[in-house]
Amino acid sequence: MERTCYIAVLLCTTFVCITQSTTLREDDFMPPEPVLPPIDPLGTIRPPIDPPATRLPASTEIPRSTRPPVSLGHPLDLAFIMDTTGSMSSYIHSAKENVRKIVNAIVRSSQSRVRLALVEYRDHKPQERSFVTRTHDFTESVETMKTWLDNAKARGGGDTPEAVADALNEAAMLSWNTESTKISIMVSDAPPHALDPSMDSSFHNGCPNEHDPMQTVRELAKLGITLYTVGVEPSINKYKDFFEALAYNTGGQYVPMRNPYQLINVIIGGAQEQLSLNEFTSEVRNEVEKCVADGQEVDESAIAQTVYQRLNARGVQTKHLTKNSKALEGPSSTAKMLADLSSMADVRKKIGNTFTNIPIRRHEGRSRKRHRMRVSSSTLRSRPTKPEFHRFSSDLSPRYFERSYGRRVAPKLDAEYGVEPRYISHRSKGYSGARSHAKSPREKFTTVESGVSLDQIERLVKKETARLK
Repeated sequence: MERTCYIAVLLCTTFVCITQSTTLREDDFMPPEPVLPPIDPLGTIRPPIDPPATRLPASTEIPRSTRPPVSLGHPLDLAFIMDTTGSMSSYIHSAKENVRKIVNAIVRSSQSRVRLALVEYRDHKPQERSFVTRTHDFTESVETMKTWLDNAKARGGGDTPEAVADALNEAAMLSWNTESTKISIMVSDAPPHALDPSMDSSFHNGCPNEHDPMQTVRELAKLGITLYTVGVEPSINKYKDFFEALAYNTGGQYVPMRNPYQLINVIIGGAQEQLSLNEFTSEVRNEVEKCVADGQEVDESAIAQTVYQRLNARGVQTKHLTKNSKALEGPSSTAKMLADLSSMADVRKKIGNTFTNIPIRRHEGRSRKRHRMRVSSSTLRSRPTKPEFHRFSSDLSPRYFERSYGRRVAPKLDAEYGVEPRYISHRSKGYSGARSHAKSPREKFTTVESGVSLDQIERLVKKETARLK
């Protein structure tokens, strides 16, 4: 009996051990059976997710994306038209480094939805063998725009004039949004072909592709595109009136610039000013169309005065791009005269040999083939008188006089007129020789908000009348 009980106890113990061992092996090595979610009548328990997601504590703040908010409100199409020849490296670099700041500043101030485009231009063969224009159509990606600017290298160029006409034509062909505010900003330090035959070694009659800048800017105006021309000084000085006329025909402005690092402020300020003027465009257009419908001659000055007085009485405020806390100069009387001309041929007839009588050359940093300054005896005989020449030359930089005027032109002028060259030697006190604008006043562009100006309304009127031509 005792033996039987002992055997029974032994069998029971063995069975329990085997059962426990099997359970451990199944738990450790066998895949578990699917676990059904527990019954939850209140719906407060969620089933587990495989793989389990990392959950942050309730107090943890989720970081915001650093991507610029490029699509919030009213659309803005912003196109950069950039000369990418040898001297423009610092301006390309400035645009690349600040493109994100440009977009963010515009979005913060006006809640605009921004698209960006880039048109690069150089020159035609044989002066330039790489490309004439290279176009990158609109994108909302700031990183894409930065990549385009990264690949835009400042090289080549040939003679003085560049493919300005082709670049403007490419800008007109971009896929502009019909509902957007449209702004193009051209950064240049050289004229188009046919403007200054004395500096044009290949295309005296204009663009070989038969694009005409005067006609193209009217097409821009018809498309509602505002052109800002940024003139890189001092090399652009003697063509300033022409670039003022291009901008004026589209309701834009000419901006003189010596410091490439101020380009960001010009682009932001120009965009903000134009966006603030949007709401008055229809009011100006109605006045212009009213004159046309009545069969009257469009008097731009009278229309501008009428609209300005009306807006001023309402106390309307707008944004203004300023230089050194002062309003930009606005177009000269010569620029306004050129703006009324319909073609480059008319421009050449009007200005004649004006440019050949002004001895201005590019600054020495430009990577181009050297061309001898053309100063013939006939040109010297047509030089302006001594007082007029001194009045003009006082605006130019010290380095220009030391290198270009002093070494090339001044000796011949001395022999002909007895004119004393007004240039500053590198030995002069205070001149370091390191900067072409060492003695020039510092420039700073800012945007301010104040009452609408007559100049702003005149530009809007000019843009609307240019669309009718």
